[in-house]
Amino acid sequence: MTLYKLSVSTQVNPEDWDKDVIRLNGNSLHTYTWSCYSAENNSATPLYFRLKDKSENIIAVSFGLLTEKKKGIRFFSSLSFGSMAAASIPDNTRVMAYEIHKYCKNNNIVVLSMNSFGTPCESDVIPEIGFSSSRRWEFVLDIGITEEELWEKLHSKKRNLIRKGQKEGLRVVNEKGLDKLLKFRQLAVDTYERKTRQGIPYPAPGENSIYNRMQKHLVDSGLGRLYLTYSDDQVVAGAFFVAFNKQVYYMLSSASDTGLKMAAPDLILWTSITDYQKEGCTLFNFGGLSEGELNGSPLEQSGLYHFKHRFSPQVYPCFKGKLILRPLHHRIYSFVKKLKSMT
Repeated sequence: MTLYKLSVSTQVNPEDWDKDVIRLNGNSLHTYTWSCYSAENNSATPLYFRLKDKSENIIAVSFGLLTEKKKGIRFFSSLSFGSMAAASIPDNTRVMAYEIHKYCKNNNIVVLSMNSFGTPCESDVIPEIGFSSSRRWEFVLDIGITEEELWEKLHSKKRNLIRKGQKEGLRVVNEKGLDKLLKFRQLAVDTYERKTRQGIPYPAPGENSIYNRMQKHLVDSGLGRLYLTYSDDQVVAGAFFVAFNKQVYYMLSSASDTGLKMAAPDLILWTSITDYQKEGCTLFNFGGLSEGELNGSPLEQSGLYHFKHRFSPQVYPCFKGKLILRPLHHRIYSFVKKLKSMT
């Protein structure tokens, strides 16, 4: 008798899907809204995976982004998962990963990518299956306690920086509207240019269209939240978060030189943590730090590690990876793509 059954569809009822995400302890990165945002950002088709047990109970859910390149017939297809499956029992997360792998092999998917953003637990199944993988660490703080208890957990240096931002008269505002998101984007552009001049790796900001989609899918739905920090009328720092099912994920941040000197990033994080705590959220994920960002140095030598770790989160090792399932198709596609780039 088959113990598990995997169902895959291109459309789901949004309300029913999100109810399963909540029941299975999922977060923002599992939601229907996030699937639409991600699919539009990547010009991909979302595929919704449900794992059922022998009694037809849904025990895990996950969505992947399907990208296809066609020339008359389908030639190249890739399927990418940003997070591990939502499942109330960790073993079911592992089962889902194996079932997705089996599905891809049976459906001629050329490349399967699987990451663990927001879902560090059980991600060691990624190298176990055979993915070419790299390590990642995520920083998760329990905020289901009082504000006083959160303050006491902070490293003394972090408390001093938060006090500094407050003494500088900085204002942290929960902002809405596309014009505010575009101010955040400009701050990210300035940050990118400064880091590039300093020889420090920093992701290039997306085009305006990405921020339009953030407004449309994330802010308007209530899933996403933008905080901007002001010194007088000048924006000196910004941060963007998503929250669902009492779990918060820290997505993006940037700060000007002035903001850094005034400890704006520390104050903006403390403000967001305490706001979400008051609203009943219980977990705050500071996001991750990938192996490639360390340039061969130990994790503990990273400035970003200390910035996050001084909020006293638990550090969870996890993985992300890629698996080429049809090497010949992948080689041919890569060769043709290279030729096109040369013409």
